[in-house]
Amino acid sequence: MFLIRNLGISQINKLKSYIKLKLKFHKLYLKKVKHAEYVDFITVQNRSFYNNWLNFIKLKVSDTTLRDIILSGLNNIGYECRPIWSLMSSLPHFQKNPTMDLRNVINLQSTIINIPSSSNLIVWAILSLL
Repeated sequence: MFLIRNLGISQINKLKSYIKLKLKFHKLYLKKVKHAEYVDFITVQNRSFYNNWLNFIKLKVSDTTLRDIILSGLNNIGYECRPIWSLMSSLPHFQKNPTMDLRNVINLQSTIINIPSSSNLIVWAILSLL
């Protein structure tokens, strides 16, 4: 128990440096994707409460096939990218439950890719990704 507590305290003490590193990666992604032909980098306008724990690119057009091609290419070179999470209402055990109009979120589901934001990534790896 003592070891687990100390490990937790150690991680909390490193949190500030992790968040700073994630902000550096976020800015690097923003710079590299700024003029991309097929994607935009999603950034939060009000930066006061955002920690850059998640980073996303968004296809300029809603195209699941293009999204999957980009995902496949990124994952084939070793980056662990993924689409956004599946809608709860699309899971088999929730399909009979009532839902609201989901057209917007279904559109987003076909256009958004989560990209790595680990503080363990090194800058040259990020640059080669983009």
